[in-house]
Amino acid sequence: MLLPYDTPEENLVSGIFQQAIEDLWEHPNSPNNSLRFFLSSDHVFGSFSWCCEILKLNYTYLMGTLAPRIDYCIKEKTRLQRPRKRRVNTSKLLDLLHGRE
Repeated sequence: MLLPYDTPEENLVSGIFQQAIEDLWEHPNSPNNSLRFFLSSDHVFGSFSWCCEILKLNYTYLMGTLAPRIDYCIKEKTRLQRPRKRRVNTSKLLDLLHGRE
């Protein structure tokens, strides 16, 4: 657990950060998982890099530590997004080819 920090703001950011990490582990297939949070290269309010800065955490070290899990989540997301092949009733297909309906 990352809490407690010296200020309420740091505790809030710590809670956001902790929730994102939990989501990455507990819900890797969820469309609302925290993958975008970790992959964002933006250094804006609420971003992973911003949270690291506020909490005085080493961004590079954490990304290296989280990289295997992030890669796993990306693979899972890609696997789940592949369209499934539909089964075709071959007798209907043959009927259509021979002009019978």
